[in-house]
Amino acid sequence: MMNNEERVYARESLIMNVTEDILVAMEDENISKVRLARLLNKSKSFVTQMLGGSRNMTLRSLSDIAFALDVEVSIKFTPKKKAVDYGTDSCQWENSTVVLLPSCYQIVSKAEPIAEDYPDWQKAEAA
Repeated sequence: MMNNEERVYARESLIMNVTEDILVAMEDENISKVRLARLLNKSKSFVTQMLGGSRNMTLRSLSDIAFALDVEVSIKFTPKKKAVDYGTDSCQWENSTVVLLPSCYQIVSKAEPIAEDYPDWQKAEAA
């Protein structure tokens, strides 16, 4: 079960990522907060508060912003990766390849090849 701190962190991360994507789209389209506010028929302070996180952004307002910026929103739910403990010398992640380095682990996507230039790395395939 997820504790409260993890839940709050997940929420704030989502808000930050969505807001960052909106700001990038605004920059790409050369649209200011004032212009976006006009396109939404809202005040500049409304847009500033929403992008600053002090006003709750609903899916409805996200859809309106995407429409105003002429972009599509894509939401994808993916399961979290879970650690599988095989003792102190190895670790694997479900649905991933793990590269074992001395005293640290690096997760590598199955799609990414492991560089042959690192002969000391051990490659472990997840079950």
